[in-house]
Amino acid sequence: MSTSPTAPTAAPKTPPRRHWIVGTFRTPLGILALTFLTALIALVIFGPMIWGDAAVAANPKALSQGPSSEHIFGTDAGGRDVFARTMTAARLSVLMALGAVALGVTIGLILGTLPTLAPRWVGRMVVAFLNFAIAFPGLLLAIFLLVVLGQGAGSAVIAIGLALASPFARLTYALASSGPALVRGGQRLRVAAAHGPLGPRVRPGRRRAGHR
Repeated sequence: MSTSPTAPTAAPKTPPRRHWIVGTFRTPLGILALTFLTALIALVIFGPMIWGDAAVAANPKALSQGPSSEHIFGTDAGGRDVFARTMTAARLSVLMALGAVALGVTIGLILGTLPTLAPRWVGRMVVAFLNFAIAFPGLLLAIFLLVVLGQGAGSAVIAIGLALASPFARLTYALASSGPALVRGGQRLRVAAAHGPLGPRVRPGRRRAGHR
């Protein structure tokens, strides 16, 4: 009695993997962070439009007053509403933070990759400088640079950016210097995978060439 050949069963379809950003924003903490980020972006865009006029309006009759129903955060020495000035200054604060981080990352990438590309004696000097900069507290370094550069938004961005450069540079140098070792480790893993879990096998009873 002949039996009909069975049809091959289709392999089960694996669901597509979600990107880690999508998975992060589906968690309660990710939803909360996304909410605050959206509110901050809206404040940066629309804050000066809504509270711009109130931030510069001075009231001589309300100098240095405390919080009240009319002024939630009170007023400053010029009689200006502190809440309106805070909401308006959010755009400048965010732009300064982005500028400082961009400056710190750029300088850190340059200093971190320099020891692996420059001559050895130059690399040693750069690494010694990075170790010294890491040992120095970043906050004190930023305050010192701000005193040297003077007051102003640009000076604050430069001071904070230079203070952030050394950690980024040290991290970049660690990744750049361990790159060849990681490549060699990956090659060894590929060779081991090609030979199997127990490595190259020798059949029993066979001797290697040159051995009696």
